[in-house]
Amino acid sequence: MTLLRLRRPSILPALLIHLTALLATAQTTAPAPREWLDPDTGHRIHRLTDEPNSTGFYFNMNAYTPDGKRMVYSAPDGIHVLELASKQTKLLVPTTQPGQLRTVIVGHKTPTLYYVNNPEKALYAADVETGQTRKLAQLPPRGGISSVNADETLAAGTYIEGTAGEDYGQQRVNPPGMTGPLVQPLNKGEMMERRLAARLPMVLFTVDLKSGEKRELLHSTTMKASSSSDVFDAAARSRAGEGQTTIRSHRRRRSRRQSRRAPFNFTIRRLAHSD
Repeated sequence: MTLLRLRRPSILPALLIHLTALLATAQTTAPAPREWLDPDTGHRIHRLTDEPNSTGFYFNMNAYTPDGKRMVYSAPDGIHVLELASKQTKLLVPTTQPGQLRTVIVGHKTPTLYYVNNPEKALYAADVETGQTRKLAQLPPRGGISSVNADETLAAGTYIEGTAGEDYGQQRVNPPGMTGPLVQPLNKGEMMERRLAARLPMVLFTVDLKSGEKRELLHSTTMKASSSSDVFDAAARSRAGEGQTTIRSHRRRRSRRQSRRAPFNFTIRRLAHSD
């Protein structure tokens, strides 16, 4: 079950949803109340969902529709939509097995949820208002999508080339009794070190959300992204001899004019060149 303080859309709900999911897991026999006052801040906390182990998006990924009236979240039975005003929820995309669906982001331009069907290795879109879903693209066997740009024309992600080595998270160890996309594994550091040491060949790519066409941008063995924005658009431009790629990105702005005039740049640096 999920708790958060009702305010304008921000990163706070996602953080509180995650915190409450952990609390609910630890106290499965004692459901949290519908609301209460936080003793440290004096803020009133509201529980919005009834599903145990329901969880919000990671804090930097948009979970709200453009009008700010709905929020998308995950639960063991699938992906849900919450009407913030009425606190009514509905199941948007049902799941048939644990780990089948992974949310990516809710569009900034349209009320569209972008998500990945993991067993199918495909990128999908779901209309938050009508519930209609459509397949956008087939993904590489060891690939994933990380974000969608501001005007919802491109998705971007990475994939591992070949079949050698293990995927990150393949041998994760969760805390006892805890599941969900935001649960941090106990052996996270070990998995990261092992993954980096393997030097598996990776590819940074984009997907055209209209045609499904994939475009490879960068080949490397390890990559590290650094950005204060959770969406990026346009194409990557390789800088000859520098071993890095620059991607143009637009932060969500309060006006279309600001969005057009204020591009945000970030760099994906190649940390280890292929031999």
